[in-house]
Amino acid sequence: MCSLRPPFDAGSLHELAKKILKGKYPPLPKFYSESMVALVDTLLTVDSKKRPNINQILKFPIISEKIGRFLKEEVFKDEFSHTIIHNRKFFDAKGNAIKAAPIVPTAPVPAPDD
Repeated sequence: MCSLRPPFDAGSLHELAKKILKGKYPPLPKFYSESMVALVDTLLTVDSKKRPNINQILKFPIISEKIGRFLKEEVFKDEFSHTIIHNRKFFDAKGNAIKAAPIVPTAPVPAPDD
């Protein structure tokens, strides 16, 4: 979405599946920050066990900073204070945001040979 085109494109479903399984896609345009590139790389990780869950995504600095800018504090707390999603708390008893260590993007997974 950042580059206004899908990360994987092919002429057939079979070729598309091969590209997705290899995890190779064109790099984002140079004007995107390293934080955005790291987020996209992490989200497109081939191994689903290494991909972040929603709670981890929300704690990426590039996401958490934007949320703070676009949501008023009251709305933010209302939207993120509940524990319905994955039984996680985003605020302590005093209303302070709970910060977790950010995910460190893993090295790209080597592509399988054709």
